[in-house]
Amino acid sequence: MLAALDLIGGIAFDPTIRGWLVVLTGVAILMGSVWLILSTNSGVRMGTLLALTGFFGWMAIMGFTWWVYGIGWKGESPTWEVIDVVEGDLGTSSLDAARDLPNRTAIVEQLGEPVVIVAASDNEEALTEFDVALPPDQLEGLTDDEAAYRQAQREQRINNKTYSDVEALAPELIDEDADLFGGWSLQSTADAGEAQTTATAYLTEEGFLEAGDPFVFAETYDRGGKAQLPDDPSRWDRISLSVTNFTPQHPTRWSVVQIRPAIAGETPPGQPPAADTPDANAEILSVVMVRNLGDRRLPPFLVMLGSTFVFLALCYVLHVRDLEANARAAAFEADNR
Repeated sequence: MLAALDLIGGIAFDPTIRGWLVVLTGVAILMGSVWLILSTNSGVRMGTLLALTGFFGWMAIMGFTWWVYGIGWKGESPTWEVIDVVEGDLGTSSLDAARDLPNRTAIVEQLGEPVVIVAASDNEEALTEFDVALPPDQLEGLTDDEAAYRQAQREQRINNKTYSDVEALAPELIDEDADLFGGWSLQSTADAGEAQTTATAYLTEEGFLEAGDPFVFAETYDRGGKAQLPDDPSRWDRISLSVTNFTPQHPTRWSVVQIRPAIAGETPPGQPPAADTPDANAEILSVVMVRNLGDRRLPPFLVMLGSTFVFLALCYVLHVRDLEANARAAAFEADNR
């Protein structure tokens, strides 16, 4: 009795058993009905050859479509792979290119803090985003203590801003042509999301950070890879980039995500969460990663290639059968004259 209940429970498990049953039923009805019609009209052997030829021809077309558009049966998507984690000075990194990246203290000495860079500019969007004063409408109805708390949190969040935040708002404020970053490019926070997610997950899994430990992101850098379009590309920019980027192999691309351990802020009852404060006594964690481009289009390409070969082989077999049938028909007519 219990065995029967287990069997019924397994069949009712929709994500697996029901899916297989639906697929098998569809194959049996759709493909089976075509094979049955061809077999009754042309014979079992010829009907089977015709059905298989049509099937592999269809698979070749589907494989080509999947390959071109990157849909359908896909391989692994591009990901970031961690190759090194460095505490403090990047001079100890196992990646030679990472050693060229100056530490944050040296960069601050040359550029100044991000808040100072924005304050000295005339970029209205950046000035508004980095303004430490809260808008008056956000202070209405608050007590003095509540207003002071929210103002302090606003100032802390502005102080936590990074050069990557400046790059996202006003990239012209940081002159990267001066090679301040040792051949690396500053990546904006808008483009660094995937790399930051991979870095924080790795640090938690490997014990560099405990689950729930406070931290703040510092800068994110990248290096290598194919050239990218400018901010406002012209038609010529797109054409020339397509030509120059056409290479048999993709150049290696690296990324460095820097994370600063922090001290959790205290949140009074009924107030928004407090901003974390970077721990001045803790070393910056630099997660060095390399881009794995994956093989997203490889499986559909192999499906297209294999199906095309089988399709051509079956077409050749059908051609040979036609030649033999024609030869026999001609011999039969010659014998009966």
